[in-house]
Amino acid sequence: MHRDDELSPLKRHHTYLSPFVEFVRLVRRIMFAIQARFRISIGSDVVIGKGCEVYVPTNGVIGSHVSIGSNFTSQVDFLIEDYVLISSHVSLIGNDHDLYSSELAYRTGRNEPAYIRIGRGAFVGFGATILGNITVGRSAIIGARALVTRDVPDGAIVVGSPAKVLAYRKAFKACGENGKSIAR
Repeated sequence: MHRDDELSPLKRHHTYLSPFVEFVRLVRRIMFAIQARFRISIGSDVVIGKGCEVYVPTNGVIGSHVSIGSNFTSQVDFLIEDYVLISSHVSLIGNDHDLYSSELAYRTGRNEPAYIRIGRGAFVGFGATILGNITVGRSAIIGARALVTRDVPDGAIVVGSPAKVLAYRKAFKACGENGKSIAR
């Protein structure tokens, strides 16, 4: 009996497409790096959705085992640690124009770039915006469409605009070296 005869039609389809899917993922990673002018380092097992737009002023780091949804936008320096899940339409935005200048924003240029750190095992919900110099704690959850303007503690669940802590994850467990939960 031939190997293809043993596989279901769905598995056979996946087997044929697997090299193509891996090729598409590789192309997206390369495009992501080109768009960021190679000021970014990307870990292993990273999935990047289509339509992502990235401007990295000086340095961007994406850890391993990270998934970034489609239409992700970043205009800041950032560190996305391991095992982070970022949904579609998420924005990392820097509030880096001089708000007190009498000149037009177009003419004043940009101040120091903002830096956003998303901790290990965090989840950022659909359409969330993280604004300014922010640290999102380990295993934190940011709700859909939240506007994050302050640091998010480890294990916190934040929602709203501006985002406020709704609760902390029950039996919060930090994400360990292998992606498995470990007691805090």
